Amino acid sequence: LASAKTEGSGALVIPLQLEGSAPPLFCICGVHLYQELADQFAPETPVYGIFLPSEERLYDAHGGEHSAPLSVEDMAAGYVDAVRTRQPHGPYWLTGVSFGGVLAYEVAQQLVSAGEEVAFLAMLDSMLPRALKRNWLRWVCEHVRSASRRGWRDMAARVVRRLKNSWRRGTESDLPVDENQRLAALRQAIYSAATKRYVPRPYGSTAMLVRAEDKGF
Repeated sequence: LASAKTEGSGALVIPLQLEGSAPPLFCICGVHLYQELADQFAPETPVYGIFLPSEERLYDAHGGEHSAPLSVEDMAAGYVDAVRTRQPHGPYWLTGVSFGGVLAYEVAQQLVSAGEEVAFLAMLDSMLPRALKRNWLRWVCEHVRSASRRGWRDMAARVVRRLKNSWRRGTESDLPVDENQRLAALRQAIYSAATKRYVPRPYGSTAMLVRAEDKGF
């Protein structure tokens, strides 16, 4: 990687891919997740990852547990400052994966509110917790159709595998958890709490939502 630049807010703007003359793509939250994606944009589009000081406490053994609640709006404002220091005016290209996509959405909102153009916004497998509520009627209908295509014996085998996996995860949860696993679970809990508090405004432009393919039952 090229050397990171520390902006006035204390944010690190990290070049992940510097080739290209197109407007840069800014990757929000979790810089380590984006290098493979950045490589795909060469040689047309530069790609930067942004790391905020507020992210650092999520990697600290105790800071994430005892700090003030994380706010999507406040974190997004920090990313906006970092983005505009690197690129003062639009059009802006933004993306984020999972919680980073929620932040990228709010970054776009704040940039548009400031009179800037957001030309590209992609949320990679991002959602709010309220979107996880299952439509049971649709779920049953989908699986009845699937069973009709594949056969009920295949469906029964998949159910058995799912039950075995659930039992295995339950027994593994009794095993000692290392510090990295504990911190990952803590970060996820903080992200989930932040998204539950977040009330997104309607977005007046085009956004892309990329969903991971769910191959489970």
